[in-house]
Amino acid sequence: MDVRQRGRAQEPFGSVNTERLVSRAESLVRQGDISGARLLLEPAVDAGSAQAAFLLAQTYDRAVLASRRVRGIAGDDAKARLLYARAYQSGIVQARERVDAMR
Repeated sequence: MDVRQRGRAQEPFGSVNTERLVSRAESLVRQGDISGARLLLEPAVDAGSAQAAFLLAQTYDRAVLASRRVRGIAGDDAKARLLYARAYQSGIVQARERVDAMR
């Protein structure tokens, strides 16, 4: 039985393809859909993606939201710091810079 779909092996039930989620979330952020991006990033963070943690932190960082002129989406600096710390612990050096900039 062929388990391939469009030339790619199917993923096991319940697995999370974090690269695909992060890629799609980045696209949504560029389009200004912060809420949609957050929905995609949560499971990627739960699966251990440092990149997802960094991007999700940015969606809560008030300074980042302001620089992107996002309206109608609340920032949460405490949540941003927590996610940045998680990203930093997983090897994203820029996350430390973002935490320092929030002080």
